[in-house]
Formats: sequence, C-alpha cells, structure tokens
Amino acid sequence: MRWVVFCLALSAHIFSYLLEPRRLEPFQYFAYAFFWWSYICLLDSIVCFRKGRFQILKPSLPYLILFSSSYWCIFELINLRMENWFYVNVPEGFWKNLPGYFLSYGTVIPGILLTKETLSPLFEEVKTRPLPVFPRLSIGLGFLFLLLLFIFPLYFFPVAWIFLLLITEGYCYLRGFPSFMEQLGRGQAGDVLTTALTGLVCGFLWEVWNTLSVAKWVYSVPFFEGCKLFEMPLPGYLGFVPFALGTVSFANLLTGLRALERPRAVLLLPCILFSIFSFFLIQKYTVFSAPTEVGRLSFIEESTRKMLLEQGVRTSYGIDERLLFEEERQRLRLLHLKGMGYERMSLLERHGIDSVEKFSRLDLETLARIWGERNLRRLRVFLTEARKEERWQRRKR
Repeated sequence: MRWVVFCLALSAHIFSYLLEPRRLEPFQYFAYAFFWWSYICLLDSIVCFRKGRFQILKPSLPYLILFSSSYWCIFELINLRMENWFYVNVPEGFWKNLPGYFLSYGTVIPGILLTKETLSPLFEEVKTRPLPVFPRLSIGLGFLFLLLLFIFPLYFFPVAWIFLLLITEGYCYLRGFPSFMEQLGRGQAGDVLTTALTGLVCGFLWEVWNTLSVAKWVYSVPFFEGCKLFEMPLPGYLGFVPFALGTVSFANLLTGLRALERPRAVLLLPCILFSIFSFFLIQKYTVFSAPTEVGRLSFIEESTRKMLLEQGVRTSYGIDERLLFEEERQRLRLLHLKGMGYERMSLLERHGIDSVEKFSRLDLETLARIWGERNLRRLRVFLTEARKEERWQRRKR
C-alpha cells in the first residue's frame, strides 16, 4: 500500500507543476491545496517506509483536517485586527468555497507534523544542559501578548505567532502532556531544533506554492513592505519558527487530551461551526477580489469573448493575451495586477486610468479616495507592484 500511495502522490505532485502554467479551470483556483495534499501524502508514504505505518492517512484524518482548519482560523480571526494579509482571486460564492477553505487550512497541522517527522533523524541525539522552565509565567505572558496584540496591533503583530505557543506549552507542561518545556527541562533539544527547521521548510513551501497559485494571499505587513522573497518580507520567515513550534505544541495538546488518538464526535460540531463562522468573516473582510468571468470583460470585443467562451475559457486568467488587441492587453494586465479584480479596475477606469502605466503614477491618497480603502498598506502593495512592472517594461523596451 505504501508504494501505491508513494507513486500516486509523487505523480500528483509532478502533475500539479505541469498543470499550473496552463491555467486550467477550476484547477488553477485550487492549485495550492493540490500541491500541499500531494506533498503530505508523499511524506506520509516515506515515513511509512521507516515506521511501518501511516501517520496521517488513517481513519482519524477528517478530524485532523477539522482541528487544523479550526487552529488556523484562530490566526485568521486575529488578522481581522492586524490586517497583515488579504486574499485575492478567491472565487465568489461562500458555500461553494467551503471545501476549498477546509482542504487548504486542513493542511497546516498535517504538513508540519509530517515534515517534522521526516526531518527528525537529523537532530535526534542533540543534547543541552537542562534549562529552567516557568509554565505559569509562560501562560501569563501568552495572554498578555494576546491583549497587547489587540490593543496595539501595529507594533505587537509579531507576537501573533508566539502567544499561543506560550499558552499551550505552559498548559501541556502542567498537565504532564508532551511538551518542549519538558524536553528542555531534561536537556533534550533535538525536537525543538527539528521543529524550528520544519518551520523554515514549510514556510518556504507555503510561499512558493502560494506564488504559483492564482487564488492566493498577499502580505501588507507594517514596516516590512519591501525586500520580499515571493510574497513574504524576508524578516517574516523567522516567524515560521515559532509558528511551527506552536503548531506542534497544539498537536501535543490534542494528543494529551486524546483528541487525535481517539477522536470524539462531540468535537466535530464545534470545529465545524467555528471554522464556518471564521470562513464567513474571511470571505467578508479578508478576501479582496474574485476572478472575473469572461462575459463581464466589457473592454474585450464581443466576438473575442464569444470565441473564448466557446473554447471553454471561463475567467480572465484563462485568456491567451495573444488573442487580444494592445489596448485590451493593457487593461487585462491592469485587471491582473496583484489580483486587483474587476470591481476596482472599473473604479479606476471611471477616472481615466486604464493601464498599469497610468496606475503607477497615482499617489497613495488619490488611490485611497478612488477605491474607498482605509488600509493604506494594502494600497502600497498595488502601487509598488505597478511601479516595479513599469520599470521592468521600460528595461524591455
């Protein structure tokens, strides 16, 4: 069985890379989930070769997906206050998007646990001197950081990735559950180092596969809007280390409560309701744009739109630019600029802005007035991208 899973997962993962440039619908809007689940199945089969059993692919997988989704939704709700990222090109229709939300957010815990398990032989024997631990202080600091985060999100946003780690670690240690505190107290550092490396590996994969996806997140992190690798500002990669530690600590909490080993149906409904409530708020406040159906693209000649529909092209991301006139191409590039979306492009057109070149000359205050957007960090993302694209176009000419 492990060989079957390995071959299927490897084939699916390679197939995802081959399909991505073709912009096939609806695959292009679910590419991120394809990349992650093929990766998870691939790693689980590799771990199975070593341990003789699957770690994730077992009957409790649906519960793990729900736990993972609920866990990530905690950070999504916090982001409603921070406004440090937003989503573009998310298809319209809340109920239609529910499977995509569950499958995408459901990869967080499985992806980190399996990556950690795969890397675990690297640091298995690392020892250090026993370190003092303060579980109650840790819990108190966790709640204090959460409070400061909500009061001063502009300055305390980094603690979003630390507060839950402090709370769960302190609680797990006091309850006698598996914890990093307990390991460090005994002088065992291997698990901490493995998890830290796991955070960096998974963080890199998150950003790569996000970049390759049409439906994606875009960061608007204060003070770190420049110097990006993919979408993430370089200092932001450090945040994946405490996030991975926090995720494993949360999984240890579930294990200690026997929620992972013996999932209880009573947990099913709260996880589903909490996730759906969070998805609703994400769709309402964090989703910035949706892909545009070909039939709505009034700037493309009707005969061309009809031909595209006959070819099976449903949204603007499936259009081959070579089929368009130069003016149509300019507007399509504006529409696709950082996933701007049709509604905001239409607002720009009412002010005579119908190309990336004209858009790049706007100032922040004017754009905020046109779009009615109060989050200036979001606007800077689009203006920075437009100016970068214009510099690239000038060098080409």
